[in-house]
Amino acid sequence: MLLKRALGEWKTDQGPLYAQLARSIEALIRTGRIAPGEALPSERATARALGISRTTVVAAYDALKEQGFVETRQGSGTRACRPQAQFFPPGEPSRTLSTSPRYTRGRIDLSSGGMPALAMVAEELENVVSHDSTALLARSGYAPAGLRRLREEVARHLSRQGLETTTEQILITSGAQQAFALIASLYVRPGNTVALENPTNPPAIDLCRMTRADVVPVPMDENGIRTSELEPRLSARPPRLLYVTPCFSNPTGTCLPEQRRRELAEFAARYRTIVVEDAAHAMGSLEDRPIPPHVSQHDEEGQVLLVGTLSKLFWAGLRIGWIRAREPQVAELLRYKLAADLGSPVLEQVLASRLLPRAKEAQAILRSQMRDRLEMVCTQLDGRVDGWTLNRPAGGPMIWVELPSETESGVRCDAGRFAEFADSAGISIAPGALFSVNREHQCFFGISYLQDPDVLKTGLERLVEAWNRYRDPLSAETGVGF
Repeated sequence: MLLKRALGEWKTDQGPLYAQLARSIEALIRTGRIAPGEALPSERATARALGISRTTVVAAYDALKEQGFVETRQGSGTRACRPQAQFFPPGEPSRTLSTSPRYTRGRIDLSSGGMPALAMVAEELENVVSHDSTALLARSGYAPAGLRRLREEVARHLSRQGLETTTEQILITSGAQQAFALIASLYVRPGNTVALENPTNPPAIDLCRMTRADVVPVPMDENGIRTSELEPRLSARPPRLLYVTPCFSNPTGTCLPEQRRRELAEFAARYRTIVVEDAAHAMGSLEDRPIPPHVSQHDEEGQVLLVGTLSKLFWAGLRIGWIRAREPQVAELLRYKLAADLGSPVLEQVLASRLLPRAKEAQAILRSQMRDRLEMVCTQLDGRVDGWTLNRPAGGPMIWVELPSETESGVRCDAGRFAEFADSAGISIAPGALFSVNREHQCFFGISYLQDPDVLKTGLERLVEAWNRYRDPLSAETGVGF
């Protein structure tokens, strides 16, 4: 039984047996060794394989359901869910099942690129209350396609970037995630082929699997998706949809050259493939020079739909995104938007309309923070983690780290297993399997570097502690660290 093999020696004599089992399964889900959507064995089969009572397994599965690590659907059994990002400030105890008894400090999450709000968010929120609220509340607030004021601002924002856009080409969504979900709902049917760059944004993998499409990975290199691989891999069965993040790929932080962007648009036109161009991180460049034009700027057939958001620039909690498409496509997508939620939150849209004209100002602030914290990570880890390769991003919130194939002491490296050691040290990282369409990238993991510097420093200290324990258990006794 695969679950039994993955669990290994899971009994710890720490707490009730069901809690020990739940903690062990949670660790496998959190570290990507059980993939989101993967079915767990039935309670009866698990009990038989592990030699325990079915009551114990039921209690463990119930505990995992309560914490959001598994879900049960009629006819499909119990399946793993993607672990939610969590951050607990220093001193606040973790509320996850897998809290190690030896670990009592606050848990730090370096697996998520979410960031606190820039100061200007509070400034503009006050302006919304003092200047906009009276007139706004006098109306119904019903705007399924989005407030015209915000749609106009998004159109101006994109036009300033060189992508001429009208208000009617914009549909406001509740974040970039919903934008992609609406596009997938419109264009993808069970059995269709969908292509994803590999590695890629984990929610994109989840959404494509939910459509029951045949998901095909397209490899990446240091410049992004390898467009030379599109025809060899996809021409025999052209994909209905192709998802790409030209700027800046999560988790690799690559920036796709202009020639490859042209080739993407040409492929889309030739095979009538819908390309979803995710520009969520496009304003998160670490470099001063302009980024290449959007793929959409090379699209003459209406095959490229641009997705954007404000949550990666101003505040992770500002769940306002958009789709830029041709007017007939916007009209079709609006039907799905109406079915989803009848329209995105109006007050947040007003706030977004005030913030978007300050995008360049926000970008400068964010770039300065990103540069400082990236240098801090590289400096703190330099010489302290043997064999690691830190792939410096061109932008975006993550550092893509490659582990050696094995440590000096002969331990074969697996990022999922290392993530378990990190977890026991109170630090969450993102194993490469979570970003992989086909379970590759076992020797990679991602860490976010956008945390507060003091929190980041503490997290890095724990990461080194975990690595010393992983690469050579004896080194834990030496207290090697910072």
